[in-house]
Amino acid sequence: MLRRQLLLGIRSSSPWLHFLVAFVLVFCCVLIDERLCCRHLLGLLLARYAVGSLVTLEMLAHLLALGILPEGYIYPKHERPVRDLLRRRSFLVKKRTSFLLAMRGAFECRTGMRTTSNEVKQWTCEEVESHLDDPLSALGITCLLEPMRALNDQIRIIEKETLKRARLRDEFAPLLTVWGIGKILALTMMYEVGEIARFRKVGNFASYCRLVKSARLSAGKRKGSGNPRNGNPYLSWAFSEAAHYAVRYYPPAKKYFQRKMSKTNGIIAIRALAHKLARAAYYVMKDQVDFDPDKVFR
Repeated sequence: MLRRQLLLGIRSSSPWLHFLVAFVLVFCCVLIDERLCCRHLLGLLLARYAVGSLVTLEMLAHLLALGILPEGYIYPKHERPVRDLLRRRSFLVKKRTSFLLAMRGAFECRTGMRTTSNEVKQWTCEEVESHLDDPLSALGITCLLEPMRALNDQIRIIEKETLKRARLRDEFAPLLTVWGIGKILALTMMYEVGEIARFRKVGNFASYCRLVKSARLSAGKRKGSGNPRNGNPYLSWAFSEAAHYAVRYYPPAKKYFQRKMSKTNGIIAIRALAHKLARAAYYVMKDQVDFDPDKVFR
């Protein structure tokens, strides 16, 4: 008797996601008779979730029978703890950055003095109070110093544990040659990508990283847009971080960033550079070659 594995493709809205997780945990794989009607099986499993769905169960069954139903990627269970820990690190880094920008903005607004983020990291309460006459204004800045340092300590702990337990797989090792990508960012990308072979083209990978436009154009006119939140937000953040480091330490990247910024603004310019690095990272991972800046910034 011929049997085959049934893969369920379901939408990622909340009830569908909960059902998928429960299904995978309880039934690792479902083997059904080849002669059974897929429509009846799908109707049995998904009937209570079909209300409001844009795709009918009959269409899902038809796509499944043809073998063209898009399938979601499920991360291996043993890799999820490290992936989730790296996601927590990105959350703490964002919080630390928000504290830095809040302190820097408040200080410059009240004193008219320009400062940098590196200087803010070295501040003490006495130094801040010496520049401000109002003690309440000084307290509004200094109250964030200790939380910022506590975040620094927790980020270091997470990085130490991650480097102790995780290792870059061979196919992701060339990521370390890409400008702006260090060990932690490379591990973040590895655990978020999973398998680079699941992206057929570089455009698919860039879209998954949320680094392409979602506008729909016709004859040069905007006719709508796709969902800009489709894709992986952690990869989007990781490549933006790599772009910031590349601008700071590599002149060709800085030159490209400045050229883009002269036409638009800093945010769009850094995202354009992140898009370039993401495309380069795709070929580095897929072809197992080192990063070549001459091809990226020619």
